[in-house]
Amino acid sequence: MQSQDSKPAAGWFSPDGPLSRSLPRFEERAGQAEMAAAVETALREGRTLLAEAGTGTGKTLAYLLPVLLSGLKTVVSTGTKTLQDQILKKDLPALVPLLPEPVRAAGLKGKANYLCLRRFNDLEPEFAAGGGVGEAHLRGWARSTATGDRAELEDLPDPSPLWERVNVPGDACLGGKCPDFDDCFLTRARREASAADLVIVNHHLYLADLAVRESGYGAVIPPHEAVVFDEAHGLEDAATDYFGFAATPRRFEDLIRDATHFLSAARLLSAPANRLLIGLANAARSFFSLLASEEHPMRLTPAVVPVETRTRGGELAALTRNLVSTIGRPEGARDEAESLARRGERLAKDLASLVLAEDPSYVFWVDRKGRPALRASPIDVSSILGERIFSGDRAVVLTSATLAVAGRMDHLRARLGIDAAEEVVIASPFDYPRQALLYVPVGLPDPREPEFAARAAEEILAILERSRGRALVLFTSHQNLADIGNRIAGRVRFPLLRQGEQPRETLLARFRKEVDSVLLATGSFWEGVDVPGEALSCVIVDRLPFDSPGDPVLAARIDRIREGGGNPFLAYQVPQAAIALRQGLGRLIRSSEDRGVLVVLDRRLATKSYGRIFRKALPPCPFTTRIEDVEKFFGEWVNG
Repeated sequence: MQSQDSKPAAGWFSPDGPLSRSLPRFEERAGQAEMAAAVETALREGRTLLAEAGTGTGKTLAYLLPVLLSGLKTVVSTGTKTLQDQILKKDLPALVPLLPEPVRAAGLKGKANYLCLRRFNDLEPEFAAGGGVGEAHLRGWARSTATGDRAELEDLPDPSPLWERVNVPGDACLGGKCPDFDDCFLTRARREASAADLVIVNHHLYLADLAVRESGYGAVIPPHEAVVFDEAHGLEDAATDYFGFAATPRRFEDLIRDATHFLSAARLLSAPANRLLIGLANAARSFFSLLASEEHPMRLTPAVVPVETRTRGGELAALTRNLVSTIGRPEGARDEAESLARRGERLAKDLASLVLAEDPSYVFWVDRKGRPALRASPIDVSSILGERIFSGDRAVVLTSATLAVAGRMDHLRARLGIDAAEEVVIASPFDYPRQALLYVPVGLPDPREPEFAARAAEEILAILERSRGRALVLFTSHQNLADIGNRIAGRVRFPLLRQGEQPRETLLARFRKEVDSVLLATGSFWEGVDVPGEALSCVIVDRLPFDSPGDPVLAARIDRIREGGGNPFLAYQVPQAAIALRQGLGRLIRSSEDRGVLVVLDRRLATKSYGRIFRKALPPCPFTTRIEDVEKFFGEWVNG
């Protein structure tokens, strides 16, 4: 890609610029041009830029255009695969034809998103004999797909046991030693990314790539001169996941299954080998059952790891190493044997470290969400990210609608290890004083009190009557969703949709179509939900989104800040919760025509001193503690 800087990027956003002449419904936004100019400078000078862009700024085009004009090999890393696909399928096709020179762009996802030809070919006879609808659909798609990307299978549930049998199998992938390597969909995607000027990935893949580079397993993402992190507020959480390690039932099951298949195919499945596999499976089940016990401590340190846990973990690691020795390096199948051996050795090493729980830079903990697992997470990722992303002369742009807390980005800099950086805060173009109202019912009990759920349910019913449905109710936990959801079910005269009843995109489609519906949700619905128009006229949040005090990673970070003489509540917990609250309430106003009410059912927002930090972080709209003002707001809307 040759530099095409004959016209500054900001000029493209002017009323007579190329975008105005070429894109339908393009609107000039001063903030968009300001952000584009800041990104262009950062790319040209090889600097780090922190760019908060309020909802409606048009931040995606504001960074994509300078990137495309820069002449730099660039990676854009998104917070979700949904945004990744949007850039590839919507934004880039609109921009690339306007450029004076052709630009090659490619998308790249993690291994598990691609069909593995070797596994599919092995299983196709079984699928054909089974004759199930899912298997038949998968077989038809596998024969016709050009990308092997599971995103093309729109009806495939997530997670899908069927897909997990045929996708590229993580560390079981043979890579260049696979007989289907040249035709492999993952290989093709990586080749296209290597040849492209612009590569679109997601945070999980970008950070996984940094992690495997460190472990010596080779790079996935091609060398690049600049990187843009969109939805950068999620970077710390993603890094916590990918720079940790774990021992899970799934890792053992996959290893045992693949080892059994290999030994059988190589005619090495002797009676002793079979007994070893059975013993390993039984030992794994016994070990993870031990972790499932409520009496077992969740956060582990050398002083509190139960003797039985350490003993059984050591025995399980030894059996895993015995399996590696049994596999050996047989003639004619050495490549696959070596791949299995690497997996076994790594799993045994991880488990041995986990049951010792000795490394002070990690928090060791039992994960009981779903099937129990043993995990280690870095307590502080700032030094890792500071060294591997922000220490060189490569241009780095971080952007999101929520980077600052009370107008400052100190929290983000500290958590991500950013020393030198330019900052720009672009206000939303929306007229929040006219378009929105913030309501906090101070008469409710504190959310930590037992009677809160019952009173909150009554308050939600009262609000929904005034909003005539048309509401997204966001909960900070699945337990709160179930409790309050059950209390209002059957009492709401509007269609009631609940997360978990249908796939996410199906629920959102119904929510948009059934204008007076009410959607109860948690988790992923706090971000990435875009429902402009009347269907979303009220966002209700059950409580300030502080992370659970029982979360081991949070507890370890609180301890670390306190040991350093800091105030963990104000230095970490409040800023994290403020950013999460901004994300949730940011679902409401998505266009200049939208109007609506933001509701937080947590009186602490109005009564506690730290509530001012939260309110200062929220859009500048009128604030009330009276439901009569909510009624008046919606009444004025109806009456025009």
